[in-house]
Amino acid sequence: MQMRLEVYDDVAMLFHSDEKDILLVQHMIENLFFVKKVVRAKLDLSLYQLLQSHPYEHLANVIDFSYSHEKTILIEEFVNGCTLEYKLSQRRLSVEECIRIMLQLFAVVGHLHAQTPPIIHRDIKPDNILIDKGHVVLIDFEIAKLMTTRKDVLRTGSVGYAAPEQYYGLSDQQSDIYSIGILLKELCAHTAWRNNEADIFLTIIRKSTAKRQEERYLTLSQMQNDFIITCRSCSSTAKYAESIPMHKEQKV
Repeated sequence: MQMRLEVYDDVAMLFHSDEKDILLVQHMIENLFFVKKVVRAKLDLSLYQLLQSHPYEHLANVIDFSYSHEKTILIEEFVNGCTLEYKLSQRRLSVEECIRIMLQLFAVVGHLHAQTPPIIHRDIKPDNILIDKGHVVLIDFEIAKLMTTRKDVLRTGSVGYAAPEQYYGLSDQQSDIYSIGILLKELCAHTAWRNNEADIFLTIIRKSTAKRQEERYLTLSQMQNDFIITCRSCSSTAKYAESIPMHKEQKV
């Protein structure tokens, strides 16, 4: 079915660059707001088909997509929140906020890695995470890929968050794990810890951000389970992880 762009009325330009435009649009029949992205390149539409077929509460879910005249057009859910990057620039997080953000991030990336084929985000960073009243939403799949091979067409990723192998044109689930480890380190540095507990996740951070992939967590489930165990062992974090179940091992 062809995208019906005529039913979306442009409301405001949210972002503009040489590579893409991001607009707030309103569906003229349903009277709902959405985000329209116009990317001046051909993206992998099979990836967006998979995202559209498997919506999730921590994603800005794909409503529609098309490619024509050397442009990929995406219609996604509108999330009325701020980026995690902005939130970290404004104030320190509470311990509860830090733990809740990580647990939601584990959930959404676990959802992506559980798809067939797995979806590798490849650009997990604070600027690609929206926070809406404590609710985490992972956005921006423009350099994401379907995990059919470790080899990448382009060397992509954000400096400081991209795993070392991404600079050599390789990526897989462990590349996302590396980025999450860097993000955990950043969250810990911006959290108002009590009782000198700022380093409780240091072992997890070191293992998830190991330069050599064979020394890194193999699956996100392994990292998440260690995170939950560590939370339960610490007085200031235990209550936030008491009801969180351990996760079964993911297939890779």
